[in-house]
Amino acid sequence: MVGENLKQSLPDAYYVSSKDYDLTSYEDTAALFYYYRPTHVIHLASKVGGITYNMKYPVEFFEDNVLMNANVLNCAHKFKVQNLIGMLSTCIFPDDVTYPLTPDKIHKGEPHHSNFGYAYAKRMLEVQIRTYNKQYGTDWTTIIPTNIYGKYDQFNLEKSHVIPALIHKMYLNKINNQPLMNMMGTGLAEREFIYAEDLGKILAWAIENYTTPTPLIVSSETSYSIKSVAELISNAIGYEGQLLFDGDVSKDGQYRKPSDSNVVRTLCPIEYTPLDVGIKNTVEWFVENYTNCRK
Repeated sequence: MVGENLKQSLPDAYYVSSKDYDLTSYEDTAALFYYYRPTHVIHLASKVGGITYNMKYPVEFFEDNVLMNANVLNCAHKFKVQNLIGMLSTCIFPDDVTYPLTPDKIHKGEPHHSNFGYAYAKRMLEVQIRTYNKQYGTDWTTIIPTNIYGKYDQFNLEKSHVIPALIHKMYLNKINNQPLMNMMGTGLAEREFIYAEDLGKILAWAIENYTTPTPLIVSSETSYSIKSVAELISNAIGYEGQLLFDGDVSKDGQYRKPSDSNVVRTLCPIEYTPLDVGIKNTVEWFVENYTNCRK
């Protein structure tokens, strides 16, 4: 998703996917670097999924991501990559932490149990990049976006994150005339979201201009309850049924994760897409591309 949206802001880059190379394989990763000989790398590849998928397959989320990160960084060093950005996630932060989230708090406690395998693998990417900077004098860095959504997202009902999952499920409820939309959790948990096109603009800027090792947090800095997000999606789709949460607190994940993104807002002041506009655009794209999108 991020790569597809990045093309608007960075059209002259080379883009590769898991269909082209398996980054859990060192041989495939080395072949990729040998073929393209990149000077700049934005490492977006990872095994991702929603809470349910993370809780079901923690081993795969940890091992696949650790392998991809180790292979990419090793090859980036061997092929003398000048600038590299590794993509992290706000789930790397401790479950018990003082807010707002800032880079210095990443390693000050255990991540939330619902996605600890993925979270620790992403933490290790930040650590790995620091080790290369220390030993080899590179200027590689990391970016920590909040929940990303937008066109080209993963809409699989088991694997996807909250916005694409709700869009897909609500769309099916609408076309099947289902009067009740059942959802997990309480709906009270709060999240910050970043539209993928906005993140693409920041990444295009950062790969040329941000060489500070301190992770860069990217966020809209506005928190929305999952219930309010569901209502925005319902309005965008035109679903008129009742929205019902099952009330299971254990399915909420962390209750809230407000972050501090003042650094990126100062250095790269773009106009962020309002959540209702971004959801409307995403819903329209999903409906238009329903037969071909990842679902």
